[in-house]
Amino acid sequence: MAQGLEVFNENGDTIINTSTQTTSILGNISISGAGTYTVTDSRFSLGNPFFLSDEFYNGVNVVGIVSGTTYTFTVTVLQQGTYNPFRIIYGVY
Repeated sequence: MAQGLEVFNENGDTIINTSTQTTSILGNISISGAGTYTVTDSRFSLGNPFFLSDEFYNGVNVVGIVSGTTYTFTVTVLQQGTYNPFRIIYGVY
């Protein structure tokens, strides 16, 4: 007998099964100042890459660009911004 997992809503519709892609956190990097940071991970090809921060500061701009298996983050502190070290958390969905 085959094994699997299915989750249904109140109408009996399948909302999750073993072929459903869910969010996967792949790692994080520490940001200690303005600059360019790169992460290379072959698992970026498993879904749509995303990133988020564990802190939000006014005046700090983070831009992330994926090219193949490399995620490049450019961190800039805007003219009147404040800054404290933080982490960028990245993964795929």
